[in-house]
Amino acid sequence: MTLRCILAPLASPDTLRGQVTDADWAAAAAFPPRRQAEYLTWRAVVYRELGAVPIGYDAAGGPVLIGDPRHIGVSHGGGHAAVVISDRPCAVDIESETRRFTRAAAHFLTPAEAALDDDPRVAGGGWGGRSGWSGAPRRRSTSWPAVADSTCCATSRSNGSTSRRARS
Repeated sequence: MTLRCILAPLASPDTLRGQVTDADWAAAAAFPPRRQAEYLTWRAVVYRELGAVPIGYDAAGGPVLIGDPRHIGVSHGGGHAAVVISDRPCAVDIESETRRFTRAAAHFLTPAEAALDDDPRVAGGGWGGRSGWSGAPRRRSTSWPAVADSTCCATSRSNGSTSRRARS
């Protein structure tokens, strides 16, 4: 299985004009500036990696490649956009390295999911996988434990640097 996780800093919308479609540009015009940067950056990443593939949305609002068997997942936060591309259903989540997941993990993660990350410095990994897959069962009839090997978690640090890890 092929799994790629691409993490890109948000770009100024003006710098992305030649990297996205006219339809993307028109859709982004309705968004506030930060949302424009997020939307256009992740789309530019998809086009750079896969060429001029049409992008749409499924019934639950998740991004899909129209007429292409590959799957994508998208997230943004901390001044970055993350895109995961796979030949299987996939997901990505980007979270701040300084975010505290302890209280949320107790309510939303199973003990097995919480155990994915014993190291408190990377506790967002289990949460990132769960968060990235939160809508997947509706969208793709797939449960989180069955696809835990197809996730990517990106972390944004307070100093502006980033890290990512993918499981395939």
